[in-house]
Amino acid sequence: MAGVIYEEFNPKYHVITAPYVFNPAHANYLAFDYGFSNPFVCLDIQVAPDDSITVWREYYHSYKSTHEHGMYLLSRENPAGYHIDAMWGDPRGADQAATLALTIGYPGFVDTPWSLAVEELKRLFKADKVRIHESCTNLIRQMTQLHVKEQSRQAKQELQELAGDGNIQHKVDDHAADALRYFIGPQYVSGAGISLSEVRGTNNPQESPYQGSESEDFFTLNTQVTLDELIRL
Repeated sequence: MAGVIYEEFNPKYHVITAPYVFNPAHANYLAFDYGFSNPFVCLDIQVAPDDSITVWREYYHSYKSTHEHGMYLLSRENPAGYHIDAMWGDPRGADQAATLALTIGYPGFVDTPWSLAVEELKRLFKADKVRIHESCTNLIRQMTQLHVKEQSRQAKQELQELAGDGNIQHKVDDHAADALRYFIGPQYVSGAGISLSEVRGTNNPQESPYQGSESEDFFTLNTQVTLDELIRL
């Protein structure tokens, strides 16, 4: 397909068919794209210590209220050891997030630019860091078909790419793919998966890739307060 966005995605390689076994030792996240006539999407995503991700469950339904979705997600059957480490959703869905907070908790959001989240997901595919379970049929279909908007002139597309959040994808049948992007943005682009202790500088740059960065300076610049003291406070 001309203009396909995730050309790195190959269902024969990135889709797993064996039954997924939930690993309680790994982080688990929920990712949302809100909708009513458009589908409401919730993805379960596990992240291994090497930062590889597996989208192992998909909830995809239309014509129900946000509260109904929350009640279902709260009461559905889960595997042994199931837990949720964080939830991420559409930055433009503050009302829906507040409604979900009454049942399953408040999904956070980071308005990460479209192009940055897309580029990071493409990088993860290239680095062999993404797997999607075959039961996530809508996400698999959309990752294969999602493409940029058709433009009559290339100049128009270039201008549009610089406007707003830079979202130039064709906005049809994209809701599961958007839910995944709303997770990738905060977790892999904006640093939600990084703890404060990782920012601390050490004498070994391999132990702290943030040594000498503005992140490290934030805790020590013009003050005698150390990172450990800050955490204790």
